[in-house]
Amino acid sequence: MLFRFLNLLIFYSLAAQVVSDDPYNCAGTQTINPPVDTTKSWFYPANWNDTLPTPQFAGNQNCVWTINVPKGWFASWTVTSNTRSSVIKMTDSTGYVTTLTVASEDLYFLMDPSFKVELQASDVGQLGMQVTWTQVNPKLYPSTSKVHQNSLPLSLFGGDFDNSTVITADTQVSLLAFPSNILDFLPYLRVTQVYDGDSINAKHVGNLYQIMDSRTNFVSSGKSLTLFSLFPGLNTHNLVLLQDYSDVKQFKSYQPIYCVLPINCAASLNATQGNAVAIRYWPTFYITRIDMATDNKLSVYNGYLGDAHKLTDYTSANSKTDLPQEFNGKFTVFVLDKGTATITFSGNSQSANWTAGFDGRNGFLASANYGLMSNEQSLTDQIFSSSLSDITYSFNSASLLGNATLTVLIKDGQKVSQDNTYTASGAKSGTVTSTGTSLTVMYETSGTVTSGPYVRFTFVKHNSAIGSGILLAVGISLWRMLAI
Repeated sequence: MLFRFLNLLIFYSLAAQVVSDDPYNCAGTQTINPPVDTTKSWFYPANWNDTLPTPQFAGNQNCVWTINVPKGWFASWTVTSNTRSSVIKMTDSTGYVTTLTVASEDLYFLMDPSFKVELQASDVGQLGMQVTWTQVNPKLYPSTSKVHQNSLPLSLFGGDFDNSTVITADTQVSLLAFPSNILDFLPYLRVTQVYDGDSINAKHVGNLYQIMDSRTNFVSSGKSLTLFSLFPGLNTHNLVLLQDYSDVKQFKSYQPIYCVLPINCAASLNATQGNAVAIRYWPTFYITRIDMATDNKLSVYNGYLGDAHKLTDYTSANSKTDLPQEFNGKFTVFVLDKGTATITFSGNSQSANWTAGFDGRNGFLASANYGLMSNEQSLTDQIFSSSLSDITYSFNSASLLGNATLTVLIKDGQKVSQDNTYTASGAKSGTVTSTGTSLTVMYETSGTVTSGPYVRFTFVKHNSAIGSGILLAVGISLWRMLAI
């Protein structure tokens, strides 16, 4: 047994040596058709397979492979390469061109009628290919979803499209694709195909990986769009965001925000050609820094655009005092009016220093569903100062309906400075200032459907000449509240 194993080891070592040491020349332009036995794969070079080292190609040659895919089938193309100074390009059936990186090992899922691979070899490099043809599931039971104007986006996930999902809109469908939160799953976003119409017989326009890679939204030509995953049961854990296009058509750019490393990451918006919009999905996150020109404005909304959903406006000046800031809504939308901006995020309240009530700090506390009529609007949060501060808060009584209550406490250590509970009876919007070291805000709906609480706060270090400081804080609080 050992002798046989050693013989096999020597054989495969010699085979690998032959493949790696003898750079191959291609046959120029070739057309590849599926084999009669479609359970078998096509390999290139013919003497290579995926158990062997990646073979070398010779320099100073151009090679083109056109690989045909029958109607109702798809091809899985596995490629391993090291191009060095050479170029390898793949053009799919939609005309989308992928240029392989210097060292690449990747998997693609390609639709009929064909795709093309081009090698422009200026020097010796490595390339091995495998193609397997698979029939598309002929028995589908499509599901349907609808998106409407002036509504929350519809969120679906990889794994939802095994039988195809048809999305219809009042006007057109806007599609944003987010990456998987598991990096190894990223190539499998190519499994889900996108069709511009109400079935998989409509025009094929690409896959979710391509739309994600574009960092903008795809818009259907009509009122419907279809998503279909080629491999049933493959859950890629990626988010797909669908909206009626009328909600975002006024913006020059629209992009998803996602953080591979949630503790600390950044996103850039470019509004040099007009308003730019970006959207971020759960979980709770914190903004710790915003870099932009002095005359730019970054507006932030909860859920979707509209005055009732606006959380705040940031400028270069107030970002110095109004950050860090917590955002806990399902969708948070950012709108930049002009120029460029870079937003730095944290996924951790401690690293963001969220609860620190430093001198001059402004901010707000809001429920996750603020601006949306819901009975799930509970809020409990605290801000602490290391020194005695003049603490000012303001609120809008619109959220105090039915049995809903808002309680605000200002304490100096264990001593209560203010303990105010607001209800629907007699509650009025206003501003309160007191001296202390902590601010606590609690809101409960007790089953009542409300638009949710929104409380602005300011911390100013306490000193004997408090008059002007308090007046300034009150003025800032009122102005910011009314600006919403």
